[in-house]
Amino acid sequence: MAVAQVTFEKSTSYDDALSRARFDFRWEDQFNLGLDPDTAREYHDETLPKDAHKVAHFCSMCGPKFCSMRISQDVRAYAAEQGVSPEAAIELGMREKSVEFVERGGDVYVQSGDREASDEERIEIPVPLVLVGLRQTPPPPGSKRPTPS
Repeated sequence: MAVAQVTFEKSTSYDDALSRARFDFRWEDQFNLGLDPDTAREYHDETLPKDAHKVAHFCSMCGPKFCSMRISQDVRAYAAEQGVSPEAAIELGMREKSVEFVERGGDVYVQSGDREASDEERIEIPVPLVLVGLRQTPPPPGSKRPTPS
């Protein structure tokens, strides 16, 4: 077997292991599989410092309500409960939410006092550090910005 093929297989296995750890919210495994575990822990702890956050099923990027990993897990669990495929579960869930929406009056915006907040909604999550790198930096002195054509 060629060296490139062995390297590809090892890197694929490594990437798959990291992806599984991410999907399962195994934070310690994610840190340990990272290229720099200490820095990964430091970044995580800057936004989610409590020990409870090391087992949380969300991160600071999307928070507990919009985590795509968690939503995917919830859809799979719902599908299993309903005895249908994940695709059918999405359709069924959308129908249920549509009925709930109409029953609640069809208001898009509701007052925050209309219902009790869940524990996850009470967790304060600061702005993720990832967003810091997305700011547009000013051009160096004396340079001109390109004009759109």
